[in-house]
Amino acid sequence: MGACASQRSVMSFSDRSYFKEPPKIVTKDDRYYLRFVYTDQGSFAYFMMTQSKVREDKVVFFIPSTTSSGKKHGEVQYEEIRNDDKVRLIREKQAYWINPDETMITLRIEPLDEEDFNTWGKGNIIVKH
Repeated sequence: MGACASQRSVMSFSDRSYFKEPPKIVTKDDRYYLRFVYTDQGSFAYFMMTQSKVREDKVVFFIPSTTSSGKKHGEVQYEEIRNDDKVRLIREKQAYWINPDETMITLRIEPLDEEDFNTWGKGNIIVKH
């Protein structure tokens, strides 16, 4: 698997060539997940994994690299947030996406909806970190 890595975000929150649905935080049973849907068109649907950092009393998420493997067109990805400090900041509504130009977008935080819950684990990508 090849990758292009950076210490900064390599893609923007609103970049539809990567995201069919942009990242947001979903919660179920007092657990928190970053959720996004891979684009369903074009050629940029390679596996992606976010990173997050605590910065100035905010948790910021970004994608520092992409791979050159996997065709994830239209797939939903969940990444569980397990770090206590990051979960606390999410509960305080201090969760953001940071773009390559360093602008920050507030992430929506919402319950895992019934449609997502019904497809949970059925072909979705679930990453824990």
